[in-house]
Amino acid sequence: MASTVSSLGLGSVTTSVAGAMGSSATGAAATAVVTSAVGGPLVMFGIIVAGSAGIGYGVYKGGQAIYSWVND
Repeated sequence: MASTVSSLGLGSVTTSVAGAMGSSATGAAATAVVTSAVGGPLVMFGIIVAGSAGIGYGVYKGGQAIYSWVND
């Protein structure tokens, strides 16, 4: 899980979330803290997949808006 979080560039996000939960953990330890807090690795995986899909959709819609603005 920590490898996936790191490769997606979400390490700082999980460190921030762990800090908000009162932990001073960083890196893989922060991912472990957040993973256990949300309900385990399957739930964390779902959050990562849903978040990535949401970001992808947002980039797609943003690209459509820019394309329409440029070509109108």
